Amino acid sequence: DLSKKYKLITFGTERPTVGVVRDVSDYTVMLRIGLFSLVKSIVWTLSHLLTFPFALFKYRPDIVHVHTASYWSFWENAVYVLMSEIFSKKTFLHIHGGGFDEFYKNSNRFVRFSISKTLDLPDKVIVLSSTWKRFFASFTPENKIAVLENFVNSSRFNRFKRQASLS
Repeated sequence: DLSKKYKLITFGTERPTVGVVRDVSDYTVMLRIGLFSLVKSIVWTLSHLLTFPFALFKYRPDIVHVHTASYWSFWENAVYVLMSEIFSKKTFLHIHGGGFDEFYKNSNRFVRFSISKTLDLPDKVIVLSSTWKRFFASFTPENKIAVLENFVNSSRFNRFKRQASLS
């Protein structure tokens, strides 16, 4: 049991999703969620970002495990990684989201450089497959990358998709 060996806390960064577009693969979410939802989301994010250092100081966790995806999620969670590094915490950045390659490749040189430097901060960058490891190793030190494959066997669900499409 990891909780006996390490001091663990949960720090939720979720925010209300009423009116928020969930399937976003770029920065255009700001244009689609409406002004009220955008402001509400920004306020929630700022409250989390302001509260996080206090949680690190008060609870003194041994490890900070940050989950992220691409685009806005990446930049928001990069701040948590940076704060964790400032507090000298062992930090893992766990990357989800199949669009990270598009996010990286479609970014300008400065943004790609910033992504690379951000990925230099955590002690480990966790990816979901060896394919993603090869991708990230093209701009991140390979010894920083660990593969933690998705433990859901998606092949069990493919037959349902086929049956549904036959109907």
